[in-house]
Amino acid sequence: MPLTPPPPLETPRLRVRVFQESDLADLAVVNGDDETTRFLPYATWQTPEDAQAWHHRIRAMVLAGTGVQMVLEEKASGRVDGACVVF
Repeated sequence: MPLTPPPPLETPRLRVRVFQESDLADLAVVNGDDETTRFLPYATWQTPEDAQAWHHRIRAMVLAGTGVQMVLEEKASGRVDGACVVF
């Protein structure tokens, strides 16, 4: 059975919601930091192509119904500060 994206989860300051392609710019900042990515199963993003390659892998997973990519958004600024995958 394919995974269904959950509704957004909100706190007074944060929103956890489904990833959108427009989040890539903010995620490039996060995933472009070696300290942030040192425990992740992929290399630190160096180029926009790295972000696009990640996006294509995530999109395939979502379309296959094997996972849902979520992001952590600061509500006041709309900035995405992190991400997680639900399998």
